[in-house]
Parts: sequence; structure tokens; C-alpha cells
Amino acid sequence: MPDTAINVEPRRAQLIAALQANDAYAFLALIGPYLSDVPDDHEALEWALKICAAMRLMSHGQRLLAAEPPQEVRDRLEPLIKGRDSRIAWSQLRESYEANLAVFNTRTGLGESVNELWRASVSKLQLLRTADGCFQVYSRLADAPGWLPALAKHDGAADVAALRKDWDKRIICPLALHGIGL
Repeated sequence: MPDTAINVEPRRAQLIAALQANDAYAFLALIGPYLSDVPDDHEALEWALKICAAMRLMSHGQRLLAAEPPQEVRDRLEPLIKGRDSRIAWSQLRESYEANLAVFNTRTGLGESVNELWRASVSKLQLLRTADGCFQVYSRLADAPGWLPALAKHDGAADVAALRKDWDKRIICPLALHGIGL
């Protein structure tokens, strides 16, 4: 494991716990910031790329690999993320978005505000569909970088109040994007 001034043990332990729990979504939420602080943990990078490949998140794997590991590490890991990416154009959801936004506007009167925020944010949000069929959003927004947490799979018994706190200022309501099925 890399030797750094940052205490990485607890964070690496969280990564390992997510792997042991087979929770790819939790792992992906943790790995980006971890690798930013510990870019020479090539074992964790390999775990991440294997998860990205299994979920068909090739562009996310390429972002993680962009940290410029040594060439021999790159040569070994790059083949893991070759293949078809799972990106989806936002335009494919335009009809659903507009229909849901109209209903939202009728009920709240806030449709234009949501639409303005959407137009300002959309270029920094990437829509992906994972191998398990879930839609996911990767954000390059300065105030909410990485995976938007409300789009991960959550237990039905999860504390709704805690989830709402996690979502605060970090999510565009899924209903506006695609409806209840998102």
C-alpha cells in the first residue's frame, strides 16, 4: 500500500468493505476521491476498473485511469475498460422529462426554476446505464462531483430522512428526468 502523509487506512478499509459487501455503487462513490489522494494505489485502481468493466462504465474507468499510473500498470489495466460504453444521450429522455416537468410545474409552480437549473447543469452531467439496467449519473459539477448518491441502489428499509439529507443540493429529482421508474 502507498506511503502517504494522509491516513488512508480507514478509507481503504471502506473500499474493501464495499468490495466484500459486493456493493459496486458504494465502491464507485468512494474510489474517485480516494485515488485523487492516493494515486499510486494501483491495487485499488485495478479493483475500480474491474467494477467499471463489469458494470459497462468504460468512460468512468477511463477517467480513473487518467491519473497516469506507470506505463506497465497502464498497459496491464487499460484492456479492462475497452469495449462499449454505457453512456446515454440526455435527448433520449427529453419526452419523459418534458412530460414530468409539466406535471411538476402544475403541482408546484417551480417547473421553470428546475428547467433553468437543468439547462445550467446538463453539460456537466453524464447519463449512464449500468449492466444491471440502472440509470446512473456522473457529475462534474464543482459542488457535487462524482456519483450522485440518490441514484444508487438503496435498501427499501433505508432511513428516508437520512437519504434526503444525503441528497441535499446534490440531485435533480429523478422524477423530472425519467419518472418513478428511474
